Amino acid sequence: MFINSKLLANSLLEPHGLEQLIDKCEFERNVLHFHLGNRVSNTMATESNARHISWIYLDFKIKAMWDSVYRILFSQAVNGSPINPSIMLRRGIPLSVELPPTSPIEMTVRGEKFSNIMLVKEIIAFGGFTHPANEIEFWHHSKKRQEPIFGEKRLRITSRSKNEDIVINDESENAKEDTNQNVFEAPPTYIKFINYPVVRTRKKSVRRTNTGNDVIVNSGKGGKSSGGAKEVSVQDSIVGGDTPPIDFQTLELVPMTEAIGLEDFFKMISVLKEMTSYSIRMSVVRVPPGKRFSICPNGARRTCAIVQVSNASSTKYIVEVARPDNWSISMLILQLLKDISLKAVENEIKLLLDGLVQEGGHWDQTLLNRFNNMDIEKVKHYSNDTIEGWSKKIVNKLF
Repeated sequence: MFINSKLLANSLLEPHGLEQLIDKCEFERNVLHFHLGNRVSNTMATESNARHISWIYLDFKIKAMWDSVYRILFSQAVNGSPINPSIMLRRGIPLSVELPPTSPIEMTVRGEKFSNIMLVKEIIAFGGFTHPANEIEFWHHSKKRQEPIFGEKRLRITSRSKNEDIVINDESENAKEDTNQNVFEAPPTYIKFINYPVVRTRKKSVRRTNTGNDVIVNSGKGGKSSGGAKEVSVQDSIVGGDTPPIDFQTLELVPMTEAIGLEDFFKMISVLKEMTSYSIRMSVVRVPPGKRFSICPNGARRTCAIVQVSNASSTKYIVEVARPDNWSISMLILQLLKDISLKAVENEIKLLLDGLVQEGGHWDQTLLNRFNNMDIEKVKHYSNDTIEGWSKKIVNKLF
């Protein structure tokens, strides 16, 4: 219920661990000003985590629950070894928690029912909680406002252990991050708030980015000037582009670096942007938990890319599920039959993904036929498709 990362797991077992993550938490004119400290990494400084951590910190019942874990742990260690409690801690002590009285809550679970008895195998979500704030202004030192300036972009060709070389942009904050690394994480337990608070990110500092021509330089460790290098940009959210995200409100967005199995799809979208003048936005979300399909073979949570493609006359959506295991599942193209809000589109996509998981990794055809406000077309994948051929096929099906 509390833990969605290694950082929070460590903080739970430290005295005043939660307070060490927070620099500022105070209300001003009914707006919560919430600042995360330097101990929180850039990747953890997200709006969803700001909403989650501020709830634990401000709700006195939930905060008492959090504090009780360390208090009980340390008291058991002292009782077991009054002179040196660390001996008991090294041996290991089962964790306990004091449950405070709460109002009725809603639990979403996965399990099996026998008569009037339910065997719960997994708790997927808790609901019925009220967040103390309705509006949050969130700040972290990594949040900077990008300001384009005219100037040459310095690029460096670096050697890599893999067979291909990649040109890395020196101005990128993620230049040293391997976007193809495996990501291992446990499926989180989601918290549903009755009053889902709106979070606005405050960006004090400015990051200036050059918008001129690329200039390859040889300075830096591991640089080399020979060999055929493959030039990509890691300055933006996806390889080779500046695609902005879709303004979803409830779907949990994840960084592009966690989108294992969508690398070719990102390349196809980059080619699509070069071929057309469409307005393109893209976000990556996690596939809902609850089935084996939700987890990739390497242990990472399976993700899904959602692309919004617009021209002067209409808007369509592309839904592509990550397939690092070459899972047989078609891409979906959603065409709106009437003017509906982005919130309504988001809810429809959530239903599609929930049905996908319940069907064990296959689109629920009954559910697809039920939508009356959009037309849904399946596009199959073929092993002999090239990136260029794939993009041309998508262009023909869009407009």
